[in-house]
Amino acid sequence: MISWQGFLAPTGTPAPVIERLNAENNAALDHPATRAWLAIQGSEPVGGPPETLAALLAADPPQWETLVRRAGILAD
Repeated sequence: MISWQGFLAPTGTPAPVIERLNAENNAALDHPATRAWLAIQGSEPVGGPPETLAALLAADPPQWETLVRRAGILAD
């Protein structure tokens, strides 16, 4: 099992704003001090284009659905 975090923006955020936020976020994740601090926390920074996070967001719920179904977990 892995955990992850991502930066999201409201629907309708203009593309140039998304591009700038993504560039700044990737630069921060690539900074040696950030990488060192995250390594101490046991985390591995992974940046990339917004499409990478979108793919993760699409793929993650079906995996959990399968796990919940196989384990027989029911909501109260």
